[in-house]
Amino acid sequence: MASRRSIEIGVGIFVVLGLAALFMLAMRVSNLSSVGGGGGYELTARFKDIGGLKVRSPVRMGGVLIGRVKRIAYDSRRYEAVVTLTIEDRYRNIPRDSHANINTSGLLGEQYLGIVPGKSRDYLKPGERILRTRSAVVLEQMLGKLLRLEGSVPAAEGYELVARFDNIGSLANGAPVKMGGVRIGQVTAIEYDRERFEAIVRMRIDKRYNNIPVDTSAKIFSANLLGNQYISLEPGGDEKVLKPGDRIRLTQSALVLEVLIGQMLLNKTQEGAGGKK
Repeated sequence: MASRRSIEIGVGIFVVLGLAALFMLAMRVSNLSSVGGGGGYELTARFKDIGGLKVRSPVRMGGVLIGRVKRIAYDSRRYEAVVTLTIEDRYRNIPRDSHANINTSGLLGEQYLGIVPGKSRDYLKPGERILRTRSAVVLEQMLGKLLRLEGSVPAAEGYELVARFDNIGSLANGAPVKMGGVRIGQVTAIEYDRERFEAIVRMRIDKRYNNIPVDTSAKIFSANLLGNQYISLEPGGDEKVLKPGDRIRLTQSALVLEVLIGQMLLNKTQEGAGGKK
């Protein structure tokens, strides 16, 4: 009995340590660790593309943490992301002509806002806006422009299909569209339907692939651990084929790591509560 109880205790400790590790991973990924206290003053900045920047992302100057991203909103009139920053009170000497750039640190692609000081002797005041900004560099777009990897599909040599998703994860313009692992097109535009709360993804398909069944499904997958995502089309069996401008009705949204970890923790908690009854 003593031996069996020791095994049970050991298993229990192992499970607790595993849950603690998952929790720390979730905190790390969602950037909730090392949450600072209150205080500080606010600045704002506008960007055309914020990439993977999110609330609580670091704000750095010279590589030193000086604040956090407090809020992210979208200006639907100017088609810009409005980012509100909280800067520590001791850093009140940021020149008015400073630049705000969205940078990426590490292989995991964590993004932060970097402030490059200007030369002005006039400093930004609380509530003011940083006018000089540089948007996030999207890896797929950069590689597509510089290296032409896997080739793009010119408008004259392809046709458009549309799909709707509840969540597109980090899918970006220029992301590949594959069928059977073979690239047959690319994402050309991503919009958001504010009435139906869905992401609208437009794809340009190579004209050679004009026999895609109407019951084909579109799923968002990750190509590797770095999070590069693409759309995978799985052909159906219908004899009718999709025509230019048609919508793919069967879709599967992206799997978000934070949501998966949260669901795992919830399931473990519910299992533990059920075992105590």
